[in-house]
Amino acid sequence: MALLRGRNFSGRDSVPVSGLIVPLLTPMNEDFTVDLFGLKNHVSKLMNSGVKNFLTASTVGEFKNISLNEELEIIENVVSTVGSKGIVIAGCCSDTTESIVERVQAAEREGAYACAVNVPLTALTNEVFFIDFFDELFTQTHAKIFLYNDPFVFRRNIPILGLNKLVNWERLLGVIDFSNSQPYFRELCNLQGMKIFQGNDTLSFESLRGNCSGLASPMSNVHPQLFLGIVKDFRSLDMVSMIRQQGEINSLAENYFPAQKKIQAYKYALSLKGIMKECHSKGLEPLTVNEKEKMEEYVRQFA
Repeated sequence: MALLRGRNFSGRDSVPVSGLIVPLLTPMNEDFTVDLFGLKNHVSKLMNSGVKNFLTASTVGEFKNISLNEELEIIENVVSTVGSKGIVIAGCCSDTTESIVERVQAAEREGAYACAVNVPLTALTNEVFFIDFFDELFTQTHAKIFLYNDPFVFRRNIPILGLNKLVNWERLLGVIDFSNSQPYFRELCNLQGMKIFQGNDTLSFESLRGNCSGLASPMSNVHPQLFLGIVKDFRSLDMVSMIRQQGEINSLAENYFPAQKKIQAYKYALSLKGIMKECHSKGLEPLTVNEKEKMEEYVRQFA
């Protein structure tokens, strides 16, 4: 535990990450390989809309169905497309400490600004293993780190008590949270010195009002202007506009994007706009005819 003591907090995140992070979809071909042309097209369109922060290979990006080599191709592609006009955070999620460290080391070499890592399940269930995980991550890599919290995929939330022991580590930038739990998120926001990003679209307003650093909204893949707008309105303290835009977000989520098939719906909507193919990984259930018709209605109304 000695490694966690005495870290200098000053100088953390010299290029601030704030506002909106888009957790990128991963465009795929029919043979389930990564469609790098579609990825470049998607990122370029988002940049034209004003997006500056990008997260690769997250749970939204179907990371479990992407090989390490493909992850590196994705990082290289996005880093090249974004250039100096934005920030690329490389998703480096896996089941073991060894694999996460390997991914972080590789992402560093590809020029990612920071890496987003999950905490392996063994480290979530044992305090000693929790500290051991960060000891290895801290000593074997040099990257700036975001913690990626998604209890639906990784089975447990990252414990707040454990995070309290890490807040003074200067390379730990913050937490990107997909817990969908406002009480847990409020506890995160009470941590001093770390950036906290909300990953639930429908909690955007409450999270910004609760003093989080920004949003990491999956729906921003298809509707970035709404999320950029709500962040802008928050900074100008225009609460009426924020509430209106949150209402639009909630309406879209309820009426067009099925809760269990969001990735498929996002990809289908973007395919209708000619940005990427609708292909997704094998484990995801296809959209029904009715669900596709709803997405076609969405594109006609909001494209």
